[in-house]
Amino acid sequence: PNDARFHAIGLTGHMQDLIIVGANGVVPEETAIMYSDVRATREACELNAALHRSDITPSQLAPKLLWVERNWTHAAKQAEAVLFGAHDYFAYFLSDGAARITDGVTASTTGLLSTQNPSEFDRELVSEAVHESCWSRNVLDLLPVVSSRAKVVGRVEKHAQHSLPKSGAFLAGLPIVHALGDAGATVIGAGSEMPHVYVGTSGWIGTVIHNNASSAAQRAGTHSQSVGVFRMPLGATRSDRNGYAQIQTAILASTLLAGGCLQWVADLLFAGDISAACEHASASRNLERVRFLPHLKGERCPFEDPAARGA
Repeated sequence: PNDARFHAIGLTGHMQDLIIVGANGVVPEETAIMYSDVRATREACELNAALHRSDITPSQLAPKLLWVERNWTHAAKQAEAVLFGAHDYFAYFLSDGAARITDGVTASTTGLLSTQNPSEFDRELVSEAVHESCWSRNVLDLLPVVSSRAKVVGRVEKHAQHSLPKSGAFLAGLPIVHALGDAGATVIGAGSEMPHVYVGTSGWIGTVIHNNASSAAQRAGTHSQSVGVFRMPLGATRSDRNGYAQIQTAILASTLLAGGCLQWVADLLFAGDISAACEHASASRNLERVRFLPHLKGERCPFEDPAARGA
């Protein structure tokens, strides 16, 4: 690279998205659906009925795949890849399509993983959700490879360099490191192994546990009995006192709209000053009297209801 201060480009990003990538790494207009989008409510109900299940929700990707083939037929027919997050897309684009990959944390939020082998996709679910004739080829061949850890997946290719602004020319040839999705990166980066509260676009109450590797693998990518509680394999391991491998798993009870709720309260009561709202809340002595239902755009924990509204 032209600038010797840079040795690699690391990628993380928001997760549980559905990104339909066409030829030359181009995302056709309006063919990316974010995690908070619940347009596939009818499709979720249909899949639950067809598979005799009750745990498939509109925020998961199987219903969204079914919605796409019904409503974005042009994108499905031209698809070269189906990706799950912003960092998945940038790895694919910067490597000129060589890196079709996602990470275990991101994959664990999609609802597409097999409960028997959480490093693979649930073929029965995918085959029920999509019809091969509606897509460019078998959808399983369009989905990314699931990686259990951050790793170098390629280098920034010349084709991608030409699409970057001049200020990004120094990226040419840099190794691309595909890391964990944003929730996993946040937990690790903050050192949050203790119980904690996180507020971002979404938010959660969470902690990190250490299981033996086989136990963690069996439960990774699944919801616990509580709706909206995710178990995300962070990939980092350590040995217990007996020398057995222990894998870190983040357990996050996630609310759909955290930052938006905080901004709403700040706008309503504090002229938009979020810091003032937080300071007031910290100083309050009557917290037991506060009542707020943060359902400004539906909810996913402790119940999942895209139509929930209340404050």
